[in-house]
Amino acid sequence: MWIVQFKPNNANQAWSTFGRYGSETSGLHNASRIAARYFMVRVVGPDGGVIWSS
Repeated sequence: MWIVQFKPNNANQAWSTFGRYGSETSGLHNASRIAARYFMVRVVGPDGGVIWSS
């Protein structure tokens, strides 16, 4: 499970989940699509590690 998370306005906010995806490609595609809208965006892989952030 690949999880796309975001922080809307600043680094002090908690991470919110945008969506959960079955493949790395889907997670990365959706994260890059929303990156311009939010202060921070990241993709967390199945092992809990961050594989991409913006």
